[in-house]
Amino acid sequence: MEPTSESRLDAILAPDQVVSVTAALERAREAGHEVEVGQPSGDLRWTLEAPEWRAGLGPAPRKALEVMAEAGRLPPELAAPGTMALSVFTHLPPDCLEAYRAQLCVVRTLAPEAAAVFDANAYTVLQTADLDDLTTVPVPPPPTRLYSVHVVIREGLAWLHTHGLQRCGAVEIELVDVPRERVSDMKALLHAAAARLIEEAAPPGMCTAFEVSRETNLVWIPWAKMAAKGIVKGPGTQRSSCHTRETGVLLAKPSRWQRKAFPHEVIQGRPRVLVSRAESIRMAAGARARWDRFRALFEEHRRDEAWRFLIKAAFDTAGPCGREHLWMDLRAATADGWSAQIVSDPCRASLSRGDTIEGALDSLSGFEVRAPSGTFGPDDLVRVERHEAVDGSA
Repeated sequence: MEPTSESRLDAILAPDQVVSVTAALERAREAGHEVEVGQPSGDLRWTLEAPEWRAGLGPAPRKALEVMAEAGRLPPELAAPGTMALSVFTHLPPDCLEAYRAQLCVVRTLAPEAAAVFDANAYTVLQTADLDDLTTVPVPPPPTRLYSVHVVIREGLAWLHTHGLQRCGAVEIELVDVPRERVSDMKALLHAAAARLIEEAAPPGMCTAFEVSRETNLVWIPWAKMAAKGIVKGPGTQRSSCHTRETGVLLAKPSRWQRKAFPHEVIQGRPRVLVSRAESIRMAAGARARWDRFRALFEEHRRDEAWRFLIKAAFDTAGPCGREHLWMDLRAATADGWSAQIVSDPCRASLSRGDTIEGALDSLSGFEVRAPSGTFGPDDLVRVERHEAVDGSA
């Protein structure tokens, strides 16, 4: 499957749940969409056309079923030939996150009975619980929903690369010749760089330095140029055509006078990645929107020593530095407030570690659930709700 600038989501349907064009048209219009029946093309049996998207019914992409099977998310009834998918296509505008959420809402409207949704750009599978969370919470999804990171390791060296950024108006980015033991560190840097490219209406151009960590600036160089120089030695040297188009290798550019280098050569340990103001606002809004669900888990497990519930809140400080965000152990929670004990070491706020304070919900900027199966934040709360373990390397 070749990369594309068009965002595509495939709602995988069981044989007895195939949606007719009449049903899809009625659902779309009931949801307020201006939509008409279009002319089918390719393998599609029918299509609908709206100003910002189009949809159609056709055979489920083979790649979708392969990825679902590898993830253990392919129900037996979908393994048989003839499985169908209701696909929604759109071109994402500069505000990619909100536009992607709108596309998810269209999928949920047209095919609420879908067994799962395949993101054809990122090669990821969204379960129905994921779809419900992303469409019912009135907050844009995290940048990580728009792309995936694939890691290939061979003979001690790793190649990390993204899938899904091209539809956001950016290049796919990658890190090459990463020592096996540095994969987790460099994966965090790649995520930070991808989030920056998604958020920027005009992503940084080739060889233009941009900052995503406190250790160094980054630039991206087209893969073709890197390949021509013959300096890449690891598994990234042998690749299919889908990994050569619109692809940039990330390099560190510490200062104007220093040579470019592989990021893992410049950054020792885990990078101190920067979080933009827009992302901080989005994460805080997501935490508040999911507060009641977080509170329900707290009430269910608060007496279990294997569980821990942390919240983060903003406090006013003296001087020009603005508010300070502190982590706290939750002690009590209500519909509109909380009581918690500070576990951070305040730098500017007139508070001390160990203080127990009360606050209102509007001061909340984040939370964490530390469960036996992993650590969960607002964006992946649905995973602890369905008792799914978190991949610690993600």
